[in-house]
Amino acid sequence: ENQMAYPFRTEYGAGGERDLQYPITNLMSLLAADRVAWNSSWNLESFCGGIDELIGHCPDHALVDVEDDIRSRSSIIWPPVCAHATPGAVERVLHNSPVVVWPHRWEHDKNPEGLLDTARRAREAGHCLRWILLGRCSGPVPEAMTAFHDEFGTDIVHSGWVESREEYWSLLQQADWVLSTARHEFFGIAVAEAMLAGCLPWLPDRLSYPEITPRIAHGLSPMNPPDDMHMVRKACIQHMAPCAAAEAVGRLDQQ
Repeated sequence: ENQMAYPFRTEYGAGGERDLQYPITNLMSLLAADRVAWNSSWNLESFCGGIDELIGHCPDHALVDVEDDIRSRSSIIWPPVCAHATPGAVERVLHNSPVVVWPHRWEHDKNPEGLLDTARRAREAGHCLRWILLGRCSGPVPEAMTAFHDEFGTDIVHSGWVESREEYWSLLQQADWVLSTARHEFFGIAVAEAMLAGCLPWLPDRLSYPEITPRIAHGLSPMNPPDDMHMVRKACIQHMAPCAAAEAVGRLDQQ
């Protein structure tokens, strides 16, 4: 992963400016490596998109042709994502009140404010959704998550960290949709797991999401469901084929 595109908190650093120590460390590591494996095209492109600005902070502009150098030694290899059971409960029928799983850490880069706003807009539009909130909260609970529980508590099926992988997978298989509101995601293993469990993707058109979902699954939501949900579920699972352990690990070994 790279620090060039990672969202920073505005209260850190002078005026909320990015601490360049971390992306410069990334850059030096990339230039020292024989091969570089990126977990998504978005990861590679987001780093390369900031190289010129980063090089401008280097003394005497001593580094040249850096982007071409990095690209010449780079490969895109999706990470292994293992389904816990038979992939994709494709014969499931959508619940009358769609169940949506939000499988993220309760931290700023996963945008809990966006989750709250999305839920509010869905309710205002007359849509009744039920919610499964997964992920760990490593510090104080974000205000948006507290507000979410206050406003949507009766619609929450589950909320909080799950220690057991069996229970986690069971919760994924209870959901109809997987929602992300993330500001930062270089690949999206939690979203990929949810799709392998049979969830339809409710994802923004940014970050790695257009890459890890088939075109037929773009732009969907409980408010805009597909005509053939089974076909979309199968397409998502097939699209995830490069993440099969044997293929992904084999490509890494070949590096």
